[in-house]
Amino acid sequence: MVFLPPALLTPVGRLVDLVQPAWPWHIPAEHGAVATVAAAVRVDPASSTLDLKPRPFADTVADTVRWLAETGAVTERQAGRR
Repeated sequence: MVFLPPALLTPVGRLVDLVQPAWPWHIPAEHGAVATVAAAVRVDPASSTLDLKPRPFADTVADTVRWLAETGAVTERQAGRR
């Protein structure tokens, strides 16, 4: 894996957007993805004045499965309720 600066990848992303309609396979370097990553701001919880703490992964998964069951996207059995 190689990390390249967004300024270098932006023209590549634009070229991919032009070539992709004619290319039979997906090229994972769209301009929109490059622009999103370029605009992202990293938050360092250690240096932040905010009290940021990551949410426990198990809580996130449990809430997601609960929501999927409540909306009918998965069955009660798939959600582990039976």
